[in-house]
Amino acid sequence: MSLIQDVRFFLRVLRRNPLFAGTAILCLALGIGSTTAMFAVVDAVLLKPLPYPDAHRIVGIWNHLSLMNLPWMETSAPEYLDHVERNEVFSELGAYITGAEATILEGGESEAVVVGLASPSLFRLLAVRAALGRTFTEEEAVPGRDRVVLLSHGLWQRRFASDPGILGRGIDIDGDRLVVVGVLPPEFRLANGEVQIWGPLAIDPANLPPRRQRFLHVLGRLKDGVSLAQAQAGMEALVAQSYREHPDIYPRQGWQVELVPMKEHLVRPVRPALTTLLAAVALVLLVACANVANLLVVRAVAREGEITVRLALGAGRSRIFRQLLTESLLLALLGGALGLALAYAAIGLLGGARPDLLPRVDEIRVGGGALALAALVAAGTGVAFGLVPAAQLLGRKLETALRATGRTSSAGRGRNLLRRSLLVAEVALSFVLLVGAGLLIRSFAAAQSVDPGFEPRNVLTLKTSLHYLRYAEPASVRGFYQALEERLAGLPGVTAVGAVSILPLSGAESQTTFAIQGRPPRSGEGFPSADLRVATPGYHRAIGIELLAGRTFAPSDDAQAPGVALVDEELARRHFADADPIERRIQLGSAGQGPWLTIVGVVGHAKQDGLDRESRGLIYLPHSQRPAGAMTAVVRTGSDPLAIGTAARRAVGEIDPSQAVSEMKTLEQVLDDSLALRRLSSLLLGGFAVIALLIATVGIYGVIAYNVAQRRREIGLRLVVGAQRRDVMRLILGQGAVLIALGLALGLGAAASVSHLLEALLFGIGAYDPVIYILVSVVLAAAGLIASYLPARRALKLDPTVVLREG
Repeated sequence: MSLIQDVRFFLRVLRRNPLFAGTAILCLALGIGSTTAMFAVVDAVLLKPLPYPDAHRIVGIWNHLSLMNLPWMETSAPEYLDHVERNEVFSELGAYITGAEATILEGGESEAVVVGLASPSLFRLLAVRAALGRTFTEEEAVPGRDRVVLLSHGLWQRRFASDPGILGRGIDIDGDRLVVVGVLPPEFRLANGEVQIWGPLAIDPANLPPRRQRFLHVLGRLKDGVSLAQAQAGMEALVAQSYREHPDIYPRQGWQVELVPMKEHLVRPVRPALTTLLAAVALVLLVACANVANLLVVRAVAREGEITVRLALGAGRSRIFRQLLTESLLLALLGGALGLALAYAAIGLLGGARPDLLPRVDEIRVGGGALALAALVAAGTGVAFGLVPAAQLLGRKLETALRATGRTSSAGRGRNLLRRSLLVAEVALSFVLLVGAGLLIRSFAAAQSVDPGFEPRNVLTLKTSLHYLRYAEPASVRGFYQALEERLAGLPGVTAVGAVSILPLSGAESQTTFAIQGRPPRSGEGFPSADLRVATPGYHRAIGIELLAGRTFAPSDDAQAPGVALVDEELARRHFADADPIERRIQLGSAGQGPWLTIVGVVGHAKQDGLDRESRGLIYLPHSQRPAGAMTAVVRTGSDPLAIGTAARRAVGEIDPSQAVSEMKTLEQVLDDSLALRRLSSLLLGGFAVIALLIATVGIYGVIAYNVAQRRREIGLRLVVGAQRRDVMRLILGQGAVLIALGLALGLGAAASVSHLLEALLFGIGAYDPVIYILVSVVLAAAGLIASYLPARRALKLDPTVVLREG
């Protein structure tokens, strides 16, 4: 019954002091909610193991071609077969390819899907069982016997209505009839973007592609008892053997191999941002807890008289202690409950993030770990910050408490020191958060201001991938895209049309090494590398890349004409600084066997991998001489490009009704998407910093308001004896300014100590940017002085005679 009485008493306290209770609950809710949501994200993305047995033993094999400046390269088919035959550290090796597109034509409706090829061993390595049917057999990984597919669970549900009768049925994929043998489980995913159809990876040992053509992602499962370091040493020995066997290839490339745990490679791009944000919410939680502690201490002082009277009337100290602790716990639990609701709402918003932006985003949820964290923080806060004021109130003798009632005691001075210390800590922590947010926001602005090298306004892009059977001949591929450009050029408002194999800032890449005629690489150096793109004659005009020298591609650069190429100004600067590149000849690859291409023009440099990343030089090849089945049309218009979206899709269908458009975006959307992770990090950290600033401002206001209330009699006496109101205002503001200055000084030191941790996320500015430090100091000082001014202004409205009569 006593617990029920304590709860009832707490509810009466809420009704009598809604501002105090609401402020404490809201501060805790903001701190616990943001921490719980961020922990759920980190848990799902960074901490939770991948959904495969012993996933920590699955590693990816990556190649670094150091002399070519080509890191994180895939593996060639001959190298993969060498690994399978010779390695002694893996119990199983598997390979796969993703990123290609195909078109499903079922029921008269076409749809573009992402396809992949996987070796049968890959599913054994990952211990993946089909949700329906089976996975591939070794017999199906042979050319000519590979006419089977696996469907992703999502595609099976959406396109085929979860029909179990799909097994054994043929479906039209790129004009080829392939048989469905299984449906993969919903949790199966190898890439950030879902692959919807898998086919068997068929490698013919008698007809292998060159060792230089690296396109296979290779995974291996470590043998029992083999560590990652031992496996690394074993693979390096295998590389050394390949060096000896193929001296004409590998010494020119500087081939190195690196084994990386599968999960580590998946989360590598987002790990710095997520760990920074987790640290930020921990600071928000500390600011919130410090503020609640301040509120509880103030509340305890206000209840000194009440507790003293209850003790004098015979109430037991243990009974009062339990009541105070119960009140604190209930306050914290209400804050925790509201925080959980905020966390669920935040996770719901994050659920709409793109998988390529935040890996495993579909696995983010407020699970048991996040719930346990929220409960622990709420209970810990309630106990920790409930014990301190309870102990202070009950720790004195009754006679001392009665004598101290109505005047300041040494205990009161101690509590005042505690309140001020907590306030200084709040300001310091808020300073650190605001500096971090300011650095990220300014870095994001710096990335946004980078010239992409093209004009993104009023441009529509349409990505298509032609059926590999229907368009098996190069002439048919050229014919399709020539017809498409003609139809798109005829749409109302269109001013220019072109097409390119990989759109700038789209996230895809294609790289090559090349040789310059008359300039063999020096001893110990490899061939230079560049990004490689295939483009139609109108592409550079359509996207807005400037021609700097020579000419662009022309219709005369057809399959019968001598091979030509364009280079961008970055490649010309790096490799032709001492000569005019026009009419110079280059050869792609490092084998010395391909055709020589004549450079006919130099165009402006367009950012390819990201606005905030350095780009290597770029080589363009004419589509008429190097036809590519997967291209992105670029359509420049005189107004809103989306206005012609429906007509553009219709143009594709008019040429080939079975051909689908896999993606349609404005070029501004593409540019915007390339900054999505940096924008998300800036927004989240900025939001956390604003929360901390608001909490700290409330804390400053609370402390100054309490000090003013405690000094009502002193203020009234000063006014009676002739003190000017501006002097009293200066006195009160001075007290606030001292606390704020101490907090800023501590925050400055702390921020300077930890800002270097943000360097991996920054672009265009340093970690100790003075503009940010000065701006944050001004903002915090202004917020603190405003919070101090409000109670000071209220104090000056006091009638001194009334105040003195009250004393």
